[in-house]
Order: sequence, then C-alpha cells, then structure tokens
Amino acid sequence: ELDVEAANTLPDFEFRRQTARILIECASIPDGPHATDCAQAAIRCLGSMFAESDEDTEVWYLTGCAYMALQPPQPETALLYWEKAMETLKATKEALLKGDDGDHEQDFDDIDRKMEEVR
Repeated sequence: ELDVEAANTLPDFEFRRQTARILIECASIPDGPHATDCAQAAIRCLGSMFAESDEDTEVWYLTGCAYMALQPPQPETALLYWEKAMETLKATKEALLKGDDGDHEQDFDDIDRKMEEVR
C-alpha cells in the first residue's frame, strides 16, 4: 500500500520530464562535481515515468542520454534506450500512416526530425 501512496504523490508527468532534462543538463557540465548524482537522479525520475507510459519516445531517449551522462558513461545501456526510442517513433509513424487522412504532414515532419536526433 505504501508504493501506491508514493505513486499518487509524485509530481505530474510533464514536471518530471522537465526535471529529468534539467538533471541531465546539470550532469553534462564538464568536470561538474555532481555529474553522476544528477544523472542517477534523472534515471530514477525517468524510471518513475515508465510505469505510467512505456510508449513515450522522449522518456526512452532521455533515459539513454542520462546513461551517457554517468561517469563513466554507459554507452551500451544508452544505446538500448535509444533503440527503443527509435522503435516507438517508427510505431507512431506507422500508426499515423494506417489512419492517414492527409492531415499528418506536420506529424510526419516532427517524427522524421526526432528520428534524426536519435540517430
């Protein structure tokens, strides 16, 4: 029951996403004394988000970035998360194509741009 209560007191999804971004940015400061602490905090923050939505591309992408911000970086783990981010983007694009009514040109451009970022 304690876990349920803890989950109900978490800040909203978007707040945690922004917090993770800031923590990753802090972890990326060259020779920053708290780089690993910030990266680990970002990983924990993002991990709490997977329980709510494991289809959010940006959460997968940011988690990979957080693993690269660790000291030392963990590129193999980061790559796993980035590959999952790419899979979710491709799935989103395929879903839009199946139901394409011609109004998704901007969506396709956004997805293609994000796929380039992940690559």
